[in-house]
Parts: sequence; structure tokens; C-alpha cells
Amino acid sequence: MIVKYKDLINIKVSDNNERLVSFQNFLLRQTVVKKLKQVNQQLQLINPEYSIQVQSGFRDMSKQISMFKQQLNLISQKRFYPNPIELYEKVHQYIAVPSVAGHPTGGAVDLLIIDKNTNQPIDFGSDYLNFNDPNIKYFSKSINNQAKENRKILRQLMMQNEFAPFDGEWWHFSYGDREWAFYYKKPYAIYNQLFKC
Repeated sequence: MIVKYKDLINIKVSDNNERLVSFQNFLLRQTVVKKLKQVNQQLQLINPEYSIQVQSGFRDMSKQISMFKQQLNLISQKRFYPNPIELYEKVHQYIAVPSVAGHPTGGAVDLLIIDKNTNQPIDFGSDYLNFNDPNIKYFSKSINNQAKENRKILRQLMMQNEFAPFDGEWWHFSYGDREWAFYYKKPYAIYNQLFKC
């Protein structure tokens, strides 16, 4: 199931005011960093040659808004959407609507598993951020068995540590944001968007 904009707009938020801290040159909420360290320890029990590598964490709201507007313009040039919610839903598949986006909360993270010997990502069946490849969806049937297994390992470790997966991008997970609250049926999200850090 791919979480939609309409699933997130009515989720309440009670921010716990947890601070952002640095992890692998990215800012993330303190609990997210603690959980990622646990994920990495658990991963190395599976394979000591593996390590998680963060690709994206906290994103300033101004950048999220800019990216959203860019994608909005691209999509609205290709087709007219009489209902603005339908247009927002389409854009949300590529760049989250800023008011519900996870990265500006510091709770969303994009990550890979790398082989420490080569410093290269293991096979996930598609490249990170290649939105032209339909295989970025977690449940893609067109990837090989090794890539499926690698995705499964990453997803299971993240979910064991209470991260919510996003099925539209195998690399994206969140904790504390609206997507997490929706996925785990929490009464509210604990991280709101931050407008400056």
C-alpha cells in the first residue's frame, strides 16, 4: 500500500520538541539516530561486511516547498487536473506535499546498505532516486531474487525498530511523522515540520 496525501492531511501532530542531531553528515531527530544505530548493529549480526548509509535526512521546509513546486509545474504541464487534490496526489507520488512531508520533520530517512569492502550499495534492483525506473517500488516483481532479499533485510530491520516503510520507494522510512502515525495507527504524529534548524 502506498500512503497517499489524503491519508495524511487529517493526522494530528503533537511535536515532542526533540532536537535534531548529526548522523553521517545528515540531521535527524535524536530518537531516529538512536534507532538507526540499533539497525546498523543488527545488520552487522546478519553480515559484518554490511553497513547502513544515510542518503537523506532532514530537509529544510523551503527546499521541500521548492522541490514540490517544481514537480507540480512539471505534472500540471503534462495534464490538466480539474480537482486540486488529484493534482496534489499525483505530485505527492514523487515529492511529498510540504504540509505532510516527512523529511522536514527530521523523522524521515533515505538509506542504503553498503558493502564495506567496496563502499558500494548492495543490489536493490534499482538505483536510489531513479524515479524513471518502476522498480523503485518495494513490491516490484521485475527484480532478481537477491535484490528482493536485500530489500527484505532492510525493511525488516527498519520495521523491527519501529520505522514505517514507504512502498513507493524501497529506500524511504520514517519515524514520528504523519506517515509513521498513519502506518502504525497512532493517535498522532510526534514530529512536526521544522521551518529552521
